[in-house]
Amino acid sequence: MKMRRFALKGILILAAVLLICAFLSGTIMSLTCAKVKLVTPRMGKPEQKIELDVEVYFPETEDIQPLLPAGITYTITAVNSRAGYTASSGDVILKAEVTGFDEKSADLRKSYTQAEEALSKLERQEAQLRIREKDEEYVRAYRQRHEASEALLLARVTMNVYLEDEGLTYESHEGASEKCIEAVSAFEEAADVLSRAENEWKKLENYNIEETVYTYLTDKYTYQKQMRDAEEGLAELIACQTKGADIACPYDCYIVRINVQKGDTWDGSAPLFQISDRRSTLYLRSDITDREEKISKNSTVTVKTGRYGMEESRVRDIKTDTEGKQYAYIDLNQDIIDGFGSLYAVMQEKRTATIVNRSQDPLCLVPVSAVHGSGNERYVFTVETKENSLGAKTMTVHKLNVSVKSEIESIAALEDDISWYTLAYMEDRELTDGEIVMEYSD
Repeated sequence: MKMRRFALKGILILAAVLLICAFLSGTIMSLTCAKVKLVTPRMGKPEQKIELDVEVYFPETEDIQPLLPAGITYTITAVNSRAGYTASSGDVILKAEVTGFDEKSADLRKSYTQAEEALSKLERQEAQLRIREKDEEYVRAYRQRHEASEALLLARVTMNVYLEDEGLTYESHEGASEKCIEAVSAFEEAADVLSRAENEWKKLENYNIEETVYTYLTDKYTYQKQMRDAEEGLAELIACQTKGADIACPYDCYIVRINVQKGDTWDGSAPLFQISDRRSTLYLRSDITDREEKISKNSTVTVKTGRYGMEESRVRDIKTDTEGKQYAYIDLNQDIIDGFGSLYAVMQEKRTATIVNRSQDPLCLVPVSAVHGSGNERYVFTVETKENSLGAKTMTVHKLNVSVKSEIESIAALEDDISWYTLAYMEDRELTDGEIVMEYSD
């Protein structure tokens, strides 16, 4: 009996020792082993949503900018349209009148009358003078030479201002702006006119003209020029007043932009408004210069047109402009316009379009946090589980190189099919190949 009790007591002590060893072993492992979560990769087609800020873009536009004579300005009296509206040929977009028309026309009429009266008085006073044809040719040649010289001076100063602004010279003005080229052409034309006037003057400069005849003819031409200038100015003024009354569209179009408001004064230096032919294609354009996501031509696009409305379109083209900015051009179809209610409504603010990129082939999908490394050196840790004779399980991680196709939000798409592996991730410390780990307990 004593031996039996002694043996039973020994067995109980041994069991207690084994239990204590197992407890201490688990505690030690718990303290020393890295803890991980486990995940099983799955096969699927990853989907990437790319949100783009877009705005209406008109690829072909025309500025409406009537020519105004020097010294004439318009006052806008009515604006009958807005950006985004459609207009038909002949529709009046703006109404305007010449600023200070009554005062300007009164001044011109007064100038004409004064010159006419002065000329009549002059002719009465000098009625006895004998005027030869050569006398008139002499004075005419002198005045033409003088006026041509003044015109050349003005043309040269204007040209030099443009050339200096653009860092060019008359001898080398290749690549000059259109206005600069016009100024150069005006200078050359003025120089040619002066050259011809000089030649005519040289034929007559030695002609002997009486002083009284010269004075009479000079005053006569001065008054005649004043009358002619006043008459031409009045004709221009009335023409501008008539044309400015109704500024209309030349063809069926979209209104792209209106640059003036009622009450504004306009001097002709900038367009009044801008239009686009209604037959042209419209786009939603997005600046994608700094986007890291790949945006491809023909990608499907959805546009939210209301609280619940969604319309589909596609990326028509990807283009880079002269400044190096890259843009995506999305078809602005009638369904999108109708969804907003009108083109005007689309243009009221920047809109959002969504591109959905879907993989053509199934890929192996894993959490991004399960993939380590960078560049072409990417890898995961697979988990190998073994059970010993006492039923204890150990998990060992092994490094496995992988190729990452893309990362979309929190999911990495792998080109390798590793769907039969279990992976370790969310580790509480850095892992090494062949290391024993433990799974996080709930």
